[in-house]
Amino acid sequence: MSRLGPGAVWRALRDGGPGAAQERGIEQIISASMAGRRPKDWPPEALAALTDVESPRRMFAAAYRLQWALDTHRWDEALSLIQSVLARPEAQALADPGSLALMMAWLKASHSGPLGVGAARSWLADAGGRPAAPGLRELASAAIALAEGKTAQAATHAASGRAALHASGAENLWLEEALQDVEREARGRTPHTN
Repeated sequence: MSRLGPGAVWRALRDGGPGAAQERGIEQIISASMAGRRPKDWPPEALAALTDVESPRRMFAAAYRLQWALDTHRWDEALSLIQSVLARPEAQALADPGSLALMMAWLKASHSGPLGVGAARSWLADAGGRPAAPGLRELASAAIALAEGKTAQAATHAASGRAALHASGAENLWLEEALQDVEREARGRTPHTN
């Protein structure tokens, strides 16, 4: 719908045209976010509307679904969403490939067992020096170190990631919690649960 003029978008939404349900879902999620609601608390009907893969705003919908999957600890869904976003040609322009690669590294190291460490290192290398969200590179490095049993190194990376996130002024609650979880686990404490 983003290619249509404002009047055409309004008519398509009013008349239930293509992508109308997804557009309403996106608007509900934006409204919920502006009201301070976390992704895990977004309206279920809005999330259900974000599945139209042929919608012009499918990349935005996928990004919102990814935020929800991360905040609700649905790791397999998050992995699948990241892979599908990276596979789409328009992802390079709309998505943040460096951050997505680092998320993949973290998820592979944290949630794929011992075999995930090699894949995690590969994703970390793929991210290279590309720009990424503050704290994500440290999260990926911390998760890899933790998976390899290097607890002191993991705790240091996690603390560094939290410092980078705070210094940026960005508010990213799932990332903050993920960094805290790795640091807690590295120090022998129980990770946070949702």
